[in-house]
Amino acid sequence: SYYWLCPKNHVYKARCADRTGKLSGCPRCTRQSSEPEIRILTECMYIFKNVISRHKIDGVEVDIFIPEFNLAIEYDGSFFHKTRKDKDLEKNNHINVRGIKLIRVRDFPLEKLSSNDLIIRERMFCKNDMDELFKTIKMMIPELSFRIDEYLKFDDFINESLFKKYISYF
Repeated sequence: SYYWLCPKNHVYKARCADRTGKLSGCPRCTRQSSEPEIRILTECMYIFKNVISRHKIDGVEVDIFIPEFNLAIEYDGSFFHKTRKDKDLEKNNHINVRGIKLIRVRDFPLEKLSSNDLIIRERMFCKNDMDELFKTIKMMIPELSFRIDEYLKFDDFINESLFKKYISYF
């Protein structure tokens, strides 16, 4: 491993093989969130007052955290998570023993790791997928019924402008 300096003056350590073969870049500058994760984040920001992206819970990062309801949401793309089942189950345990509710949204052909998980079968994350996520949240947190029922009345994503703004940062 060597130390590298990115164009924004971030110093990071990486193996030559990763930099040249895998074309990895600065971990602070490279895209670490997927479009579906950003979509879930921005739609959750419409429903919840406080939504935290890439939040660490005792050293373990979750994609989305909603502190008001002690709820974490993970988006698992099939390519990255196809060989991570054991690590994902470890994370589930880490989160669950702390009393935090966890929902995983997993791309097909990944399988559910818990009864709260959702499997996305379409190529693109769509409004119906978001609706299913919110229905799952509603079952876990019944006091959100009114807000979620209002959201479910819409045919399209609600927070499209914020989503486009966040995606433009990539």
